[in-house]
Amino acid sequence: TVGGLVTGAMGSQAQNQAAQDAARYNIEQSRLLAQAEEARQRRTTQRQLGRIRAGISKSGATMEGTPLMVLAESAAEAEIDALNTRWTAESQINREALRARSAERESYYRTGTSLLSGVGRLLA
Repeated sequence: TVGGLVTGAMGSQAQNQAAQDAARYNIEQSRLLAQAEEARQRRTTQRQLGRIRAGISKSGATMEGTPLMVLAESAAEAEIDALNTRWTAESQINREALRARSAERESYYRTGTSLLSGVGRLLA
């Protein structure tokens, strides 16, 4: 019946909306976890750089020349690591968002196909 078709389409749309909401939630959680991981990595780096500075100071060396170059190189490598962490997380989040958009489009096609098939059965 027409009522069954409409009810089925509405149920399908509600299911699709729930899936989209879940996907958005998962993406946001992934984003928050990625930010926390990047921040954790930066804090660890700051502690490591502090230990390097303390070691240099304890040895009596000054913060110029080779010790400064070592510290600067360590800081640069740590920043690259943090940026790589961010890039990896953003790539994963973008893949999740793309899958969510694809699933959304697919759900519309399924609903439309279901409606058209139902109409075809009613008219036959």
